[in-house]
Amino acid sequence: MSMPKSKTKTIPQDEKSQKVTYSVSEARDNLYSIVKEASLGYRTYEITQRDADPVVMMSKDEFEGWQETLDIMSDEKLMAQLRRSMKDKTRIPLQKVIRDLKLEEENES
Repeated sequence: MSMPKSKTKTIPQDEKSQKVTYSVSEARDNLYSIVKEASLGYRTYEITQRDADPVVMMSKDEFEGWQETLDIMSDEKLMAQLRRSMKDKTRIPLQKVIRDLKLEEENES
C-alpha cells in the first residue's frame, strides 16, 4: 500500500509573514517547504503536539532580531534614551544634510 504524497502549500504574496499552525504530523509531511519558507522569512510556523507546549519555527535572522529587541528593551538606560529621541521632533531638511555632509558636487566655475 503506497502512501499519498504530501501536498506542499504555496504562499500567496499577501499571506507572507503570517503565522501558520501545523500539527507535528502535518509539519513532518511538509517539513522541506516549512523550513525553506521559514528560512526565507516568509512565514513563522507554530507546531503543536499533544500534551506539550507548541514550538515555533522562524528564520535565524528573525530570531536574532527578537533577541536584539529583548536586549534593548531590558536596558533601562537605552530605553530612556530611545523615548527621549522619539519625543524629539526636530526635522532637518534633506538639502541641509547633503550640504553639511558635503555630498553634493561643487559647481566648478
